[in-house]
Amino acid sequence: METLLKQRQVDIRITQAAVPVVGRFCGVEIMTLLLGHLGGHVQLTKQIVDAIRLNNGANDIMILLLNQPRANIESADVTSLIAKYFNATVVALLLSRYGENVMVLEDIASAAAANAKAGRGVMELLLDQRGTQVRIIDTTLQAAAANPKGRDIIELLLEKRGAEVRITDTALETAAANPNGRDIIELLLDKRGSEVRITDTALETAAANLNGREIIELLLDKRGSEVRITDTALEKAIANPNGRDLIELLLDKRGSEVRVTEFTVKLALSRRHGCQDIIELLLDKGGSEVQVTESTIKLALSRRQGCQDIIELLLDRLEDQFQITKEILKAAASHEGAGHEIMKLLFDRRGEQLQVTEEVLIAAAGNHGYAHEIMKLIFDRRGEQLQITEEVLIAAAGNHGYAQEIMNLFLERRGEQLQITEEVLIAAARNRDHGHEIVKLLLDRRGEQFRITEEVLIAAARNCDRGHEIIKLLLDRRGEQLRLTEKVLIAAAGNDYLIARGMIRLLLDRRGEQLQITDNVVKAILINQHVNGKKLIELLLDRRREGFQATEEMVEVLPVEWTDIRRRITELLEHQKEKEG
Repeated sequence: METLLKQRQVDIRITQAAVPVVGRFCGVEIMTLLLGHLGGHVQLTKQIVDAIRLNNGANDIMILLLNQPRANIESADVTSLIAKYFNATVVALLLSRYGENVMVLEDIASAAAANAKAGRGVMELLLDQRGTQVRIIDTTLQAAAANPKGRDIIELLLEKRGAEVRITDTALETAAANPNGRDIIELLLDKRGSEVRITDTALETAAANLNGREIIELLLDKRGSEVRITDTALEKAIANPNGRDLIELLLDKRGSEVRVTEFTVKLALSRRHGCQDIIELLLDKGGSEVQVTESTIKLALSRRQGCQDIIELLLDRLEDQFQITKEILKAAASHEGAGHEIMKLLFDRRGEQLQVTEEVLIAAAGNHGYAHEIMKLIFDRRGEQLQITEEVLIAAAGNHGYAQEIMNLFLERRGEQLQITEEVLIAAARNRDHGHEIVKLLLDRRGEQFRITEEVLIAAARNCDRGHEIIKLLLDRRGEQLRLTEKVLIAAAGNDYLIARGMIRLLLDRRGEQLQITDNVVKAILINQHVNGKKLIELLLDRRREGFQATEEMVEVLPVEWTDIRRRITELLEHQKEKEG
């Protein structure tokens, strides 16, 4: 930028549009060069002021601009912005150089009250230079109450213009939301305590403040009789990331007024961190009689971390105040992080109440984290009562973590009672992680009881990870019984190219004489954008020419540029017509 500005070529046109960029990223020297190009003419806009305020040398750059003989200010909003972000020296220059037509003094005072870097100095300047022209309105005090450094500004206003300062509910509530609000509220209570009303909203706002404990402690100490511990205040404290100490304060000081409900327990369960500590506080000091329902326990079970400890805490503190329902047991059995530990805890503490239904077994069998351990636990505790249904076996066969181990367990514990149906085999053949191992296990242990149907072969052919191995296994073990239909070939052709080619080659190698290449097979290859359709059709023509059921439609759907393939299929079509004739 400096090099460009130092150029004097007539073809370089520099406009005011460069001012925000230079104001944000450059120093006084570069801005001086730019103003030289502009002849000192610059209009201060909100965009320019917003850019300059982010510069480390913001005050020096603004002084340079305000001192330009041909500078002007776009609107009163710009003067307020300067008062909000720049120091007293800048604002003094602004007041001395620019007319009342671009200033609304009340707005400038409110902007100064919001100035987090130099607010007291700017406010003092305004009060000294413009005196009674500056009216202290409600928004001025509110802006100071929201300012992290607002205490000194409010102290100044009370000293110099105290009679005009109204302590509104909104001002106190604004201070209660300020991270540094304690000092502001203490000042207001000390100086104008009789005008301060401790509203429910003020307490609730403080309860949501990360530094709310010190604010509420101050309010309880100084004006405790006016403080009401509302349900909303407790809920805000529970949702506060720093809420534990605040809740402890409320329970210690005003425990009898704190209502612990199922909703507050649920709110605590929704916290990402510190959930258990808060629930323990609530139950120990104010909620031992709270009634929790199934939905609360399920919410606890939905947590990925700390779930077991929370359930144990609820069991300890609430004893028999809630039932372990079927839905709770399902949620526990499906918990992938701590399902085994939670189920063991429930069996240990409430074993006689637990109803292990088919749905619970399905949830356990489908648990990708601890299914084997959970199922073993259930067998150990309730083995004689269990019915391993088709749906349970389907869930086990589809488990991507422990399918083989679960199926082994079922075979060991229930042996001949298991019915290995077509749907169970389909679920096994679809399993992209352990499909080969499950199908092999079932063939080894119960193979004589089931047939390999077309649907099972289709499921295997669609399995892009383990399908090739499964089909090879089935061909090895049941080769002559398998019917490799059009649908099976279409399923194989629907995979990515390398997988599709591998499966089709396997089928051609092992059962090529059975394969019929129909219009539907060719169309399936053509619509699959993940394969090299030309090469696959060439492979089928080379290896299974006599199996092509050539039709005119087949030729028509082929791309025109595939001249060789179109020619070969046309020849087959003519040959077929000759045979038929």
